[in-house]
Amino acid sequence: KELELEKQRRFLEEQVALRTAQMQAAVESVKKVNSELQQVQERLSIALDSAQIGIWEFNAKTKVETWDDRMYELFGIDKATASDPHREFAKGVLPEDLIKLQEEIRLTMRGEIDYDTVYRVRWPDGSLRYIKGSGLVIRDSDGTPTKVIGANYDITELKNYETNLHLAKEAAEAASVAKSDFLARMSHEIRTPMNAVIGMTHLALQTELTAKQRD
Repeated sequence: KELELEKQRRFLEEQVALRTAQMQAAVESVKKVNSELQQVQERLSIALDSAQIGIWEFNAKTKVETWDDRMYELFGIDKATASDPHREFAKGVLPEDLIKLQEEIRLTMRGEIDYDTVYRVRWPDGSLRYIKGSGLVIRDSDGTPTKVIGANYDITELKNYETNLHLAKEAAEAASVAKSDFLARMSHEIRTPMNAVIGMTHLALQTELTAKQRD
C-alpha cells in the first residue's frame, strides 16, 4: 500500500508540475501576444498621425458616435470644448453636403454602396476645408449593422491644385482662341488691300502699256 501511495503521490506531483509549466507557457504566450499587439497599435497610431487621418466610429445600436483627436482637428474645433461628435459633424458640414452624406450613409448601411465620399467643412474661422471620407460597416451573423468605422483626411490642398489647374487650362484655351481670332482678323485685313492691289495690277496689265510702264 505504501508503495502504491508513493506512486500516486509522484504521479500527482508530475501532473501538477506539468500543468504549472503549461500555465506558465500560456501566460508567457499571452504576454508576448499583448506586447506584439501593443507594438502594432503604436505603429498604427504613428502611421495614422503621420498621414493626418482621423478615425471615427458609429454604434448602430446605441447611436453613439466617437471621434479620435485628429477628427476634431479636421473640423477645426477644440476637443475640450466640443459638444457631441454627431452634433459637431452636422454643424460643420455644409448643409447641401450633409444631405448627400446622410443619403450615402443610409445606402451604405443597407449594403447598396460602399461609403467613399468627399464633403466640405466650414471651420469656426470661416475657412472651407475639403474632407475625404471612407467607412466600413460591421455586421452581425444576421447581416444587421452593428457599427461603422471610418477614416477621414483633409484634401483641401489637392482640391485647390485641381481648381487652379482647371483655371489655368481655361485661361490657356481662351488665349488660344484669342490668338486664332487675332490671326484670322489680321489675315483678312492684310488680304483685303492685297486683293485690291492684285486686281488693279491685273487690270493695268490688260491695257496697252509701254514697256517702261509694264516694268
